[in-house]
Amino acid sequence: MVAQGYHTTNHTDSLSFKTRPGHTDKDTEVIGQTPNSDEESVATIGAKALLETFDEDRPNLPKSPGYRITVFSCVVISPPGTSIFGYANLYQLLEVFHDAIKAHRSLYQDGGILHRDIAASNIIMPPAEPTPGSPKGMLIDVDTARDVSRGPTPQGSMVGTSPSMAIGALEAYVLNNPRTYRHDLESFFYVFLFLAICPRDADGTKTEELPETSRLLEWRLDKRKQVRKTTDMGEKGFEAVLEEFSPEFEGLKELARTLRGILFPLKDGKIWTWTDTSPEGTNKLYDDMTEAFKDALVSIAVDEGPGYPTTSSIAEIKAWGFNPLAWVWPPKRQIF
Repeated sequence: MVAQGYHTTNHTDSLSFKTRPGHTDKDTEVIGQTPNSDEESVATIGAKALLETFDEDRPNLPKSPGYRITVFSCVVISPPGTSIFGYANLYQLLEVFHDAIKAHRSLYQDGGILHRDIAASNIIMPPAEPTPGSPKGMLIDVDTARDVSRGPTPQGSMVGTSPSMAIGALEAYVLNNPRTYRHDLESFFYVFLFLAICPRDADGTKTEELPETSRLLEWRLDKRKQVRKTTDMGEKGFEAVLEEFSPEFEGLKELARTLRGILFPLKDGKIWTWTDTSPEGTNKLYDDMTEAFKDALVSIAVDEGPGYPTTSSIAEIKAWGFNPLAWVWPPKRQIF
């Protein structure tokens, strides 16, 4: 059994609590295999404290072969970060995606680690750093990551956050369909779509909820999730997804189309969801993904203000007696 929590604020280090049988911590393993130059982009282990070994502190408890020694440990990582939903403007958000994908590439190609759980909750924004070139986006929670030197993922092994899981990852029961780096890149794309569709509250706060009419809700509710996602990634289905973009993301629909074309090329008239595992194919897919976000950044001014009404402007408009956001977005529903 694993119990894990992750807490981030602007002022304190981030904590990851785990309760598990005696077991080497995966976060520590990953940092040990990641090149020093890229540690900041994944999450640097600052300290690890062994707090309690239940077997030693409870000597009077009867021994039982049915239970294993359980160790409670606390992992402190640095720097602290904030949720990706707290982005200040679209320029910052695109930088976060660009750098998080670079971090994933380093983790996979240099460290030999496949993350396997790319989700909105596992992409964070580090605090602003004065150092030029410091990463704008980081990956956390590598507890389900896999060391690729151990070989392919066993058939039927399915891990990840369901709404963000790739079509191929949801088909883990299929023969000769191991988990790949491309599945994680597909998950980045789904996180982008969630953010593009999730609305803002009346005070301008970005919600972590989809409108209750969103097609993407079926990715979580439909038992045949991979079939629904395949339909929505088709040409007609995807245009319907784009129609759900919030006004803030209207100008990024072309980026979404580009990312879809990169991840789902057509083969015999159908979208292709398999992976080119050759070194050339791997490099091309990573390059194409990061270049797509880089090209989108060029079209957005660095000093762009929030792409939504600010709290002060909303207060001014409300003084006239109506809610300025009431007509923009339909009702919403929790997705996580």
